[in-house]
Amino acid sequence: MEENELKVIGIIPESFFTTETTNESELKRIIYEGLAIGPLFEPLIEDLITKDKVDKGEILCSDVVKSVYSESFLKRCPMFVSSRETIANIKLITTALILIKNSYMQIDSMR
Repeated sequence: MEENELKVIGIIPESFFTTETTNESELKRIIYEGLAIGPLFEPLIEDLITKDKVDKGEILCSDVVKSVYSESFLKRCPMFVSSRETIANIKLITTALILIKNSYMQIDSMR
């Protein structure tokens, strides 16, 4: 590797996208308490339920990530949220979920 080459290091293990799960309660705490973006919670849960991604209360983290970037979720988002703000909030949800599930941070220390 040359001195000026950029080396990309990820913090997301592959297993996060295939086996890691969350639930409605944890998502609610992340979105309401950790990030304070409550208006996005109901559209997200509705989207996951509509797509049949909630299995006995458990939701694959990969399904959450796919859902927040889906057109159906974006159509359900509150109309008063600007598109720039929505994209930023989607990235916050994704990042927060990754940080929480990998024990890099706790919900209580996010705000």
